[in-house]
Amino acid sequence: MLAYVARNAVLIARTVLRRVPGALVSSFGIVFFIAFLIVFIALRTGVRDYLENRIFSRLNINEIRVTPKSKTTLINLNIFSAEKTRIPEGAARRIQRLEGVAKVHRVVRLDVPVTMTFGMFGALIKSDMLISGIDRDFFRGSKIPWRVPKDDEMVPVVVPYFALELYNNFANAAGTPEMGEKFILGKTMELTFGKSFMFGSGGLLFGRSGPERRTVIAQGQIVGFTSQLNTAGLVLPAEYIRALCRKNPDLARRPGECTSNMMLIVRVSDPRHLPAVSQRIRDLGLAVESKEDIAQRTQKAVGFIDAVFFMLLMIILALTVIAIFNSYLTIVYNRSYEISLERMLGATKVRIIAIFIIEAAIVGLVYGLAGFLLGSLAVTKLAHYAGNWVPLLGGLTISFNASAYAAMALGASVAVSALSALVPAVFASNLSLFDNVKRF
Repeated sequence: MLAYVARNAVLIARTVLRRVPGALVSSFGIVFFIAFLIVFIALRTGVRDYLENRIFSRLNINEIRVTPKSKTTLINLNIFSAEKTRIPEGAARRIQRLEGVAKVHRVVRLDVPVTMTFGMFGALIKSDMLISGIDRDFFRGSKIPWRVPKDDEMVPVVVPYFALELYNNFANAAGTPEMGEKFILGKTMELTFGKSFMFGSGGLLFGRSGPERRTVIAQGQIVGFTSQLNTAGLVLPAEYIRALCRKNPDLARRPGECTSNMMLIVRVSDPRHLPAVSQRIRDLGLAVESKEDIAQRTQKAVGFIDAVFFMLLMIILALTVIAIFNSYLTIVYNRSYEISLERMLGATKVRIIAIFIIEAAIVGLVYGLAGFLLGSLAVTKLAHYAGNWVPLLGGLTISFNASAYAAMALGASVAVSALSALVPAVFASNLSLFDNVKRF
């Protein structure tokens, strides 16, 4: 029995090796299918990480983000001033007292004009800058050296990834140099509180029309970046901002309007309390967003990419399967006499099918490896040049797990090739010598 099985295995191997070169010519489309699949998965993963970490920001499972409800998505030109887009202090205190709430971090907005002077590429760049603050406990446990500075110390500055992406997109559109994380980390800047680069010390934008008021100048240093906040400007210690307002009450447009609550990061003691806490906060007329909400927004954002790439992938797959199917039908037709003769000499249907399936699997393995290498090269080029080709992709990190992708690529290629050849193989196993003799 073992000798019979061994002889059949040898015969199958010889037959397959003899026929594989011819089958390689007809199954070349698998290369493009696998290469496109590799690029699609790498790009999709990169887009998802980009949206979660740099655009929508990241929350822990026990955190929710509270913001004022907005009726419009337009940018408010009066964003520096104390206005309706804030969380009332009374509401913030009520949230802090809710059952199940362990900690409330207030993201405060400095409602006075600020001019940033930043040295870059041998020149001084001046610009108005939005300033917000977060308490020193927020970054506890991270590598960011977050502290409340003394009078003679540099003010620590954290840059949200969202703000960095906004600047780089504007800079690319304007033809000015972009700023990378490594380049600006540790850089210093001058912050002039109470003065706008565009509007002086106030003007109509800040509701002041008299003589220029006194300004306060401080030196800041960029100490890190964060994906936990999606504010549009720089982040300073909230304690420093409040102390600045107390010492300089004339910075505010009106007494008591130097800062306002623009966002709350609420941490609950147990994730099971999230639904109840979220509902009670919504009852206060505020917007609530959790990790699941961000995941849903991210999924909607990548949904369009999924739909387009999936459609293209299915078109390429269909063309590949049709090409392989037709090529194997041609092979069956050309080898019909040989196949029927083998059947007459004792070859079983299983053996005929096995020959075709193994042959297709080998072809799929070869082309799967070629498609993986081509896809890897495409991903490398895309990661390097994507920012130059499409400015909005400048902050996109495209990478892939070579070992996991290789196994997936080879498996998919073998499966597509083998399944495409299955029907022709079954047809070949049912051929008879009598039918072929009649044909001649």
